[in-house]
Amino acid sequence: SPGIVTGANNFFIVNKDTVAKNELEDYSKPILQKSSFVENDILFTSLQLKKLQNRNEPSFLVDLGSTPYKDLPLAVQAYIKFGKRNNIHTGYKCKNRKPWYNIPVVWAPVGVVFKRSHLYPKLIRNDANALVTDTAYRIIPSDGYSIEGIIYSFYNSLTLVFCELNGRYYGGGVLELTPSEFKGLPLPYKHITKEDFFQFGSK
Repeated sequence: SPGIVTGANNFFIVNKDTVAKNELEDYSKPILQKSSFVENDILFTSLQLKKLQNRNEPSFLVDLGSTPYKDLPLAVQAYIKFGKRNNIHTGYKCKNRKPWYNIPVVWAPVGVVFKRSHLYPKLIRNDANALVTDTAYRIIPSDGYSIEGIIYSFYNSLTLVFCELNGRYYGGGVLELTPSEFKGLPLPYKHITKEDFFQFGSK
């Protein structure tokens, strides 16, 4: 399924300095905003997430839920007022929410595939338990399958060729796959152990 649609990434996805300045520690969750933040690996780890946070990259989602405004701390109320002064609440997504700052469908997947790619699609295991934006699709394996087996089975010539055939291209050679196109890819599935998965990832 598609990742989280915030309606205003500049307001809802922030760096650690913004979290500290506005006392948002109790209302922030780790999030992976874009594929360029992922190293060339089949894993996204807590260590990689910490590196992003230490570089002060936007890697926290401001998740206020449906908490009434009056029940929020004063510093958080001030951040909401800042958003309203910048008309965040009038955006297409936000104006249809009650309250406008309540982001729906906030959950972290075990697997992530980014819908746009350059050399090849990135399919990774989410070891950091990070949320993802709608630049990616969230993957939950069906019964009888594992995320390790899906990732291992994905990186083969047949599946990658069908990525090229089924996807669409944009300027600069960017490849995009819709959810239906991704689900329609042939995948010669092979179950592997977690030990084999780590060995595969180290190659």
